[in-house]
Parts: sequence; C-alpha cells; structure tokens
Amino acid sequence: MKKSIILMFLVCSFLFAQNKSDSIKIFVQSNGDSVELKWLPKNYMSDNIYKLYRSSGTKKRELIATINARPYDFLKNSGFSDDYIFMIYPFKDANTLIERIKGEQVNSKISVFRAIKIAEDTQFARNIGQYYKDINVELNKTYNYELDLIVKDKKITSSKVSVKNKAFKKENPVFWIQAKDSNLGVSLNWDVSNKDGFYNIYRKLSNEKKFLKLTRKPSYINLKSAKKNNSLYLDKIPNDGQTVEYYVTKVNMFSKESIASTTVSYTHLRAHETREDLV
Repeated sequence: MKKSIILMFLVCSFLFAQNKSDSIKIFVQSNGDSVELKWLPKNYMSDNIYKLYRSSGTKKRELIATINARPYDFLKNSGFSDDYIFMIYPFKDANTLIERIKGEQVNSKISVFRAIKIAEDTQFARNIGQYYKDINVELNKTYNYELDLIVKDKKITSSKVSVKNKAFKKENPVFWIQAKDSNLGVSLNWDVSNKDGFYNIYRKLSNEKKFLKLTRKPSYINLKSAKKNNSLYLDKIPNDGQTVEYYVTKVNMFSKESIASTTVSYTHLRAHETREDLV
C-alpha cells in the first residue's frame, strides 16, 4: 500500500511537471541593446495576466513586468477591425451560457491563427499581452526569464529560458531549394527540418533587375499541407517560357530573416513544350 502511494505521488509529480513546462512556450531574441520575448500559453483567455521575471548570475529572480491584453475599448477606439479584436476578445459579446460555450469553441479553433498572428505581427503580440522588450540589459551577459500566468486566481509558472545577450546574428540559410513545373505555375521546395515555420520567397523574372518579395507578410508553411500538395510554395505565374530565379529566407518569431538561400534558376515551360524542347 505504501509503495502504491509513493508511486502515485511520483506519477502525479511527473505529470504536474509536464503540464508546467508545456503550459507556456517562451521565445526569446537577443539584439545586443535589448532582449525581446514572445510567449504562447497552452490555453488563451483574454483576462490572462503574465508576470515576467528575470535573473542573472547569482541574483534572485526579480519581477520586471506585469502584462495583460490591452483593454477592449482601447483597441476599439484605436481603429482596429472587429476581426482583429475578436482574436483578442472572443467572449466579449457572449451574454448567455450558450454564447459563452460557442465562444469557447471558436476560441479553440482560432488558436493556431492567433499563434501565427503573434509570430508575424509584434504589434498584435503587444496588444494581446504576449510580448515584452527588455532594454535594461548588458551586452554579453546571460539572462534567465520565467513567466507566471495568473488566470482566475490560479498561477502557472513557465519553464526557465536562458539567453546570452549579444548582437543579432542571422540564422543559417535554408538548404536544398528546388523548383519544378506545376500545372498552375512553379512549385518550390526546400529543406524545412521537419518543422512548420515562416518564410519569405523572393523572385526575379528574366526581364527584371532585382528580386522582389512575393508576399507582403512571411508565408506560413504547414508541413502537413505541404506534403499533401507535394509543394512548400506554389508561384502561380503563367507558363510563358520565361526564366525565373528564386531564393528563400526563414523568418523567426520576431520577424528576423535568416541568411538568404542559394538562388535557383528555372525556365517555366510553355503550355505546348516539353523538357526536351529546351535541349
């Protein structure tokens, strides 16, 4: 009996530790003059309150910020669209239990879109209360950060993340970029290291002098959809026989681009041509 109780205690402790570390995912970016942080809670509520702590060396952790979503009326009066505000306040107009339940269902469905929005738009991350820029830092010093999530008088503590504050350095480039014909245009693929992520795709046509970015915001690549379509990105250009060049950059959670990939050149077939016609 005693062994069973001890075993149950150990299992519960393990599960609690797992839940603790999985409840809030923190992303960190050092810039030399500052350290930026974004975070994604496992369960989002508009009344979440975050307490951000920092420590360094032998110093105990200290509270550096208390953060929550900006008020509904502030966002409304600032001219943000209803769809934008809905992602932050999905329950605002729920007056009955049924409406509340519907709001919770919608909240669950848009969680992925909210995470993408936080990654691509720092202003949105700031408005939703999931961004902080720490400017009280020193170069080449290591800092540890933790978050306490306060929701309905309950506290959940994140795992600690550490970062050495140094000048920003671009990540390594993506590799193995390839281009091939598609019925709808040119299909692009590259090594994504088995992770969903954000990418900028640049293209230069044969009659253009410089590369242009194809999308205003980074493209979110979902590996499940990409494998289904056998393509990471489809450039829908007419098959008029012109030669096009592409390169790709990876974009992190703070809109920082990696080093550019190598350039791939491709001649897009005319509708009546085959590869042998180009030889």
